[in-house]
Amino acid sequence: MEREGCHLAAFFSLLADARQGRLLHLTPDDQEHRIREKLEKVITQLERVSSLAQRFLDFSKPSRGDIGFEDVNLETAVKGVLSWVSQLLEKEKVRVQNQVDPEATVSMNQRDLEEIFVNLITNAYQAMRGGGTLCIADEIQDGRIRVFVSDTGKGIPSDKIKQVFDPFVSHDKEKGTGLGLYIVKKLVERNWGSIQLASEVGKGTTFQIDLPLSRVRRRGED
Repeated sequence: MEREGCHLAAFFSLLADARQGRLLHLTPDDQEHRIREKLEKVITQLERVSSLAQRFLDFSKPSRGDIGFEDVNLETAVKGVLSWVSQLLEKEKVRVQNQVDPEATVSMNQRDLEEIFVNLITNAYQAMRGGGTLCIADEIQDGRIRVFVSDTGKGIPSDKIKQVFDPFVSHDKEKGTGLGLYIVKKLVERNWGSIQLASEVGKGTTFQIDLPLSRVRRRGED
């Protein structure tokens, strides 16, 4: 959720600039452009926060009904999410290794897939304050796609691993909401997938997600 905090902080900074007269040095067109840009970011992120809140309420009655399954290119989804969080990754000096097969395609809800990657990548860079490496890779196993999201961060203590997918459990008390990984697990499961992790303190964490192959890809392998 740090992305939303960054944009809201920028918005309130803009209000402070206006109160202190710093916007007066800009031309009217520049003022309008700057205000419009910040407001658009705030509105977009508030809509996402609202959507996450609604999803959390939806998960209180979990189901695997028709949620709009489609064939989604895995690499396209990963690249899209990485572009959204690129500034945060650069700020923390996180190197990215995108090793996803360009032809890898899963059968699931596209929005769910993007939300899964947003939360896992956010979780990874928050574990690598001051630098590290984020690696995203995949392989095909038993007719399913197995996705790995790994970081070289601080790792999770062994006695805490069983709790990471519980709601309101955060290992970053200053920044975390405790909902990110809970939402990831629910999204994976409602798309007929599974998730697990391995972690070692001081070395990092790897999340492993098994997802259904696309219908076209499955037919090609039969």
